[in-house]
Amino acid sequence: FNQKGKWNYNTQVAEEILILLNARQFRSIREIASDYGKSRQLVFVYLEALASISIVASTAMGIM
Repeated sequence: FNQKGKWNYNTQVAEEILILLNARQFRSIREIASDYGKSRQLVFVYLEALASISIVASTAMGIM
């Protein structure tokens, strides 16, 4: 993934997103970003990283 500028993976952000995902079921990245208070792009990058290590998955029922 080609990020502009200096971007570092932060385990605290990943943990916070996982806590949100455990709190309720989301149907879109937009919903997660809205609840988290950050951009959709940031949430997408973290979900992509978490999915790459099989921590989260996207199904027909939502993001788990």
